Amino acid sequence: MMKKMYLIIIGAALIASILYINYYPRERVMDVSWTYAYKDINEMTEKADLVIVGKAISSISYRESADPFTSIWTDYTVRGDKVIKGKVDEPNIILHQTGGKIGSETQYIRDDPLIEEGTTMLLFLKQYEPNKYYILGGPQGRFVVEQGKVYSIGELYAPASATTIRLHTKGIALENFLSNFFK
Repeated sequence: MMKKMYLIIIGAALIASILYINYYPRERVMDVSWTYAYKDINEMTEKADLVIVGKAISSISYRESADPFTSIWTDYTVRGDKVIKGKVDEPNIILHQTGGKIGSETQYIRDDPLIEEGTTMLLFLKQYEPNKYYILGGPQGRFVVEQGKVYSIGELYAPASATTIRLHTKGIALENFLSNFFK
């Protein structure tokens, strides 16, 4: 009888552990040291292969291995509404970002928040494969366009403010931003 009770307790503990691991919301915040800080928007424009205004319309998050302790990556499908610099062969591009959500687990870089689908962004991009890009300098090369005004990520998301300090736009109108930097 005692042996049966121990097996029931061990079985219940195992099931509880599995449920906890798979369904309890977990968040992993990563810190990075950006290898380069762009001094201004002109320098980012010069280094970018593509500058667009667009929206993430869908995403897929994945791991490069089955190990649950490896990093999550997200590929966003971005619809380029306006190409400012460069050329795209298709209306949508793939944008790669470190971090993402799989099940109840979320991973992200502290000063580079995950992209929200539907948000209009001004993006400074580097191509790494045909039609696949990453953002220059992480949070440095991503601006949010809200109600026709441009803001650096650091102006809207405090943990990124130190990383983007030289790139703050103070809510300049998108058309003024474009005419100031893209003549």
